[in-house]
Amino acid sequence: WINALGWIPIILLMINSSISFGQFTSGSIIPRVGKSILERNGEKIILSKNKTKLLKDDVIRTSDNGKIEIILFGGDKIDITQNSEILYSEIIEPKGLAKILNRSIQLKGRLLSKVQKNPARKFTVRTVNAIIAVKGTEYIVEYLKETTRVGTIVGIVSMSSIQNKESIDIDSGKMSSVDSDGTVLPITAFSGDMMRDFEF
Repeated sequence: WINALGWIPIILLMINSSISFGQFTSGSIIPRVGKSILERNGEKIILSKNKTKLLKDDVIRTSDNGKIEIILFGGDKIDITQNSEILYSEIIEPKGLAKILNRSIQLKGRLLSKVQKNPARKFTVRTVNAIIAVKGTEYIVEYLKETTRVGTIVGIVSMSSIQNKESIDIDSGKMSSVDSDGTVLPITAFSGDMMRDFEF
C-alpha cells in the first residue's frame, strides 16, 4: 500500500510530460468536403473522410475546395474553410495553485469557432498582424490580403494589433479589422459576407 503511493508522483509526472510534449490527443479533425492535408512531424498526410486525432503542433491545410471541422476536448469547435492553414498548439501553464490549458491557433485564411467559457482554459488566435483573445464566444476570424477581420456572433472577442499593441473589444453583432500597417479600424456592424463558406 505504501509502495503504491510512492508511484503516484511518478505517474503524475509522466502524465504531465506526455501532455506538454503533445503525446495526448487534443481533439478530433473531421474532414467535411474536398481535400485537406495534415502535416505532423514533417510527414504530410492526406485527410480522408475518417476522423483523425489532433495533436499539439499539427498543421492543417485546406485546398481550394477543402473544409475541416475540429472538435477539441471540452467541446470547443473550430470550422476551417477552403484555402486556409492553421498551426495548433497548446501548453499547460501554472496559475497560482491551478493549471491553465492555453490553446492557440496560428491562422492564414478563415475560421469560425465556438469556444465555451471555462476558467481552466484560454484560447487565442494569431495572425501575422493580430492576436484575438477569446472567452466563451462564437466568432469568425479571417486573415486575407494582409488584413485580419474579426466578427463576433455571440459574446465578446478582444483583438489587438501586434505592431502597435492597440486593442479593441468586439461585442456580439459587431466586427473590426487590423490592416496591413497594424492599424485597428473602428467597429462596424457584423457583415453577413463573413459567414460565406461556413455551411458544411
